[in-house]
Amino acid sequence: MRQLLLVALLAWGGYYAFKRFAVGSDAYQAYAKYSEAYRFGKCPELKEMTEENALADVEQYCASSTFMGRPMPSAASMANDMAMTPSGVMLKIVRKVESETKDSSGVVTLKLVETLGGSAARDPAFNAAPRKVVARLRKSGGAWKVLEAVNPDAPPAPAQDAPAQ
Repeated sequence: MRQLLLVALLAWGGYYAFKRFAVGSDAYQAYAKYSEAYRFGKCPELKEMTEENALADVEQYCASSTFMGRPMPSAASMANDMAMTPSGVMLKIVRKVESETKDSSGVVTLKLVETLGGSAARDPAFNAAPRKVVARLRKSGGAWKVLEAVNPDAPPAPAQDAPAQ
């Protein structure tokens, strides 16, 4: 009986240490959940997890469009189709937090490096180069919301020209 109690205590201690130190902060977990929902094109979940710039990005990501009078699927729909292929399902994204800071207004800024892992990362069709991400999150209504998630190394988006009149 004593050995069983000792094993149970050690298991609980190991689980507590894992949850406390290995999993990451609540803000990090919220970002990881957002990132996976984005990868699988889960628009309803994404809209609940975002505010500000990230919400505008999600609405654009989830919007369908037309091309030459024909309806086109949204980027989210295409991402879901790709993620549900055998290679996409086996793909694992490994995230490493470089820094996590919190400002006086409660906004947490995460600086992460994401790399592809798993067997799909060896596929030359995937760009397995590490990607930097700067994510800003804030606790709102009892849940963490992503305010912005950008790649600081990405080139700036081209300026939209004013429509011809």
